[in-house]
Amino acid sequence: MAKNSKYSVSVILPSTNVPLMVGGYLSKVLEFMSRQNEVDDYEVIVVDSGKEDFTETFSIDGVRYIKANAGSPMARTLNYGIFNARCQLLLILCDSVLPQDDYFQKTIPLFSKATNVFGVSAIVYDYETKTPVDQAYLPDIRFGTIGYRINFGALAPTYTFRLSMRNVLVDRQKIGLMGGFQNIFDLGGYVDMDTSLRAWRNSWKCIFTPETSCRKTEQTQRPSLYRADSALTNEIILNYLHTKGFKHAKFFCMCVTLFLASTLMNSVRYKGLKNSCKMFFRRIMDAHEIRTWNYSNIHTGIKDVVDNFFTENKGLQIDK
Repeated sequence: MAKNSKYSVSVILPSTNVPLMVGGYLSKVLEFMSRQNEVDDYEVIVVDSGKEDFTETFSIDGVRYIKANAGSPMARTLNYGIFNARCQLLLILCDSVLPQDDYFQKTIPLFSKATNVFGVSAIVYDYETKTPVDQAYLPDIRFGTIGYRINFGALAPTYTFRLSMRNVLVDRQKIGLMGGFQNIFDLGGYVDMDTSLRAWRNSWKCIFTPETSCRKTEQTQRPSLYRADSALTNEIILNYLHTKGFKHAKFFCMCVTLFLASTLMNSVRYKGLKNSCKMFFRRIMDAHEIRTWNYSNIHTGIKDVVDNFFTENKGLQIDK
């Protein structure tokens, strides 16, 4: 697998059904990697969070098999791969996403064109509709809460407020220093947002490129865990982790007020809000511990991140 280039790449593939993956998607990834000339060395890691353990029987040349705990959330599953990888860059692929052949040709050079690059994502197209499902994102801070919106003007490599876990090429050392992905989130979109925010708050840059793309090779179903109240719970946790000082206290008081108000109203209309706040308070000790040990040493606040995003990045355009 030795080739002539600067970087080596570990490809991390999470799975809950390894036999199905081996029969289709995995072979496509191996074919894709065999055609790459931009990487010096590579490995493919399959992280299995399914019920069965194939440690004794799995044997595919060039592929490492790692068994995660059955039913592990996506963040924890990916962390098994991250902390067992040996290469300089990690290519994380989820939802049966397959990159185009020029993927590394368009993404790897961006680690040299900009300073302190954390990771690079490309555009992803849906399996059936062929419409983009992941693009570049801008900060969208409303009413003191953290959010993002699509950057429709991204016609060249540009900085993005949020990377996509469906396809992301990240610096192994940097994501290792951050402790990998946070397991407290149920939904992948909030894992993406939290990871990207921590990168920006560490003064590392996240880049999106439309010059290459990935496509979903099959239609994947949204997990049954996804509900509006679960999404709101993840959003509350995200803001709890990343607000500081007075804003943090204000946000916590707002959560308490919303919970009490929705409880007193006892209306179907506010049931989702009540459930979201209740789920948040059940996890608040975990969130507090994560915030204390993993976020207290990050001194850059969200306002500074947003200001720097638009000023230091020179209108978002990456210098050629």
